[in-house]
Amino acid sequence: MRTLKKNLIRLSAFLICIGCLLWGINGTVTVKYMYDQREPHTETYKGFYRMDRNTVDVLILGTSHSAAGFNPQDFYDADHLRTYNLSSSAQPVWLSYYWLEEALKYQTPSVVVFDCYYMFSNYNDEGAIRKALDSMRWGETKLNAVQSAVKYDTETKESMISYVFPFFRYHSRWTSLNSRDFTWAGDIEKPSSLKGFWFYLNRAQERDFQPLVNDDPGTEPALFKETALEYLTKMKELCDENGIKLIITKTPSHPFSQAKHNAVSLWAAENSVDFVDFNVKELFESVGFSYGPEDMNEIGDSSSHCNPSGARKLSDYLSDFITANGYAQGVEDTQWETTRDFNAGLYKDFELRNVSDGSTYLKMLEDERYSVMISLNGEDGKSIPEDIRKELHDLGLNADLGSEETGSYLALLDRNKLVFEHLGSGPDSFAGCIRKGVVRVEMYSSADSASVKIDDEQYSKNFNGLNIVVYNNDRHCVIDSVCIDVYGDQPVCYR
Repeated sequence: MRTLKKNLIRLSAFLICIGCLLWGINGTVTVKYMYDQREPHTETYKGFYRMDRNTVDVLILGTSHSAAGFNPQDFYDADHLRTYNLSSSAQPVWLSYYWLEEALKYQTPSVVVFDCYYMFSNYNDEGAIRKALDSMRWGETKLNAVQSAVKYDTETKESMISYVFPFFRYHSRWTSLNSRDFTWAGDIEKPSSLKGFWFYLNRAQERDFQPLVNDDPGTEPALFKETALEYLTKMKELCDENGIKLIITKTPSHPFSQAKHNAVSLWAAENSVDFVDFNVKELFESVGFSYGPEDMNEIGDSSSHCNPSGARKLSDYLSDFITANGYAQGVEDTQWETTRDFNAGLYKDFELRNVSDGSTYLKMLEDERYSVMISLNGEDGKSIPEDIRKELHDLGLNADLGSEETGSYLALLDRNKLVFEHLGSGPDSFAGCIRKGVVRVEMYSSADSASVKIDDEQYSKNFNGLNIVVYNNDRHCVIDSVCIDVYGDQPVCYR
């Protein structure tokens, strides 16, 4: 009997060790999407579980359109609506439903906002689905979601085992692991700074966009996809069971047609659901939206994502709409109060990315969050404008770039502190680190070349002038790379 007990103890210990090993391996090889990427799925979902229970008033679901279109911090700053965005890339409606089901285990929202872009699509991208499912906690909801992922996957035909044990899907990643991959032990901040929002930093090109007419009777409604309608109905039923107000919305998007609008509008009316469509001319114009560089990040054949300016306009309107109708009330909460500065900093990053005047650009580089690397391509130091030299001195740099002997110039500023600076008559190079030794920097400057490498990746534009690379230490990524043309008529930033 004693021998049997010992064997059972040994077997249990062995199984526990195997389980811990598999847990560690799965957690390590599963792909992470953090703040150093523009679509931080892992931060979105891991961060959600770290929110205080029953503190989210407004929950947002949908595709990348709503991930980039609604900023929870803007909801809070406008009306103190405590909002979280659980949208993701190419999120099918069935996955929106399961994330709603999962979210209700931890939060008691008064409002659910659902972006309806995928009501007319059967597209199920395995990679996109994994981004939203990998971080969901195991339980009945995730099991059902995985079964749906396998059921609706008509292309890659992945098995359930690859979702249960991601190692079988990601086993080839061992050779490309990086610091992000070792966050599985829980190294995600609390509260989540972006709370699901995707901060796209670019501006789109102009596009001819024609807003829609509200409920144009001359256009036949489009048909919902069967699976999408099934899960939208289930979503409405789940909201009703929990006393939640469901709001359907659509961000400005040129693929969203009048026929699609009419279909959603009809369903919403039949089910007593508000439909807020920012594509409708009256609403589009009332929020002051611009379907171009002012408010859009990218406009491709099918993509149409807001930049932070556009997201703020949509978020402010929807927040006011929710409070004006009494669907939710504002509440002060430290989880949103403490992330104001983070979001304000990202808006500054957005502005920096879009500055064209070199003097203004240099003024904006004085920021505790930034590491700034400068490499000169050129040798005519006397041609560099006086105002540019002044701005460089104001940043804390000391060299006289107006020197006739200028043949190379390198500088590294880390959180407003001068780490390295050298002005020479011939080629020069530098190698060092930022972020307390975590990130390697290599720079080179000569009369006809400028190089800035970060962790072996080249970021310098290598144009004639001051080549500048800006690294955000809070987001752990490069946010901009420009060349200021200090030899032309005007110090223009080229990207």
